[in-house]
Amino acid sequence: MGNQTQGTVRQAVKSIDTHAHLYLETFQNDIEQVTQRAQAVLNNVILPNIDVHTLKALWNLVERWQGFYLPAIGLHPCSIKQKSDLAQFSSLQAFIDQHRNQVIAIGECGLDLYWDASTLSLQIEALQEQIRWAKYYKLPLILHCRNAFAPLLEQIEKHQDGTLKGVFHCFTGNEEDLKRVIDVGFYVGIGGILTYKKSHLPKLLKKIPIDRLLFETDAPYLSPHPYRGKRNESAYVIYTIKHAASLLDYTTETLMQKNWENAVRLFKL
Repeated sequence: MGNQTQGTVRQAVKSIDTHAHLYLETFQNDIEQVTQRAQAVLNNVILPNIDVHTLKALWNLVERWQGFYLPAIGLHPCSIKQKSDLAQFSSLQAFIDQHRNQVIAIGECGLDLYWDASTLSLQIEALQEQIRWAKYYKLPLILHCRNAFAPLLEQIEKHQDGTLKGVFHCFTGNEEDLKRVIDVGFYVGIGGILTYKKSHLPKLLKKIPIDRLLFETDAPYLSPHPYRGKRNESAYVIYTIKHAASLLDYTTETLMQKNWENAVRLFKL
């Protein structure tokens, strides 16, 4: 897209990247340009935290581009290697308390059995703590799930009392997983994997209620076609939305607007 086209889209319709890690080191040298490209097509970008070590970099973006970058604070399951890692919770919760009027979600949290299944019990303990935060602060959860749909859905279903809300970000589950996500009242985050030739997601896309659908990049990871294999960035969410629109027989602008409306509803923007 040229700048004029991007500006026209931005003025005509609102939209959002509901999940990006633009505070990571890979963006250090050109974050100004990455932000400008994102601002040309989006109204906001949600930045889920990873652990205490990423708080400063994340918050620098929130402060530098106030109102554009929206922070979520939590502890990623891949940052939990041993019991002592749970000590981060005191600092993380203190940070939420300090910035309560700006934090829009708890996360990124969840379960990951792809990298290290031996830490499952610790991951569940961390997840349960963050579920408590979500209920206490009345904030939605941003959930990471890799090779762990059964135990993660079990935890969410167990703790769902009608007040728990959130999104399964970068959804990669099967049809049964999708049904349980919808039944428990959560949203479905769709990223660049949708655009891959061998992806199973196009078959599932039409089974997602349009009012539960969110789009994201997970930048710098999982770039959509035609940028697959390269560093992802928030502006590229448009390629995923465009591909989804063709599959669902919507216009790109309509789906951009739906993405925005759904994010406003879930995150109370």
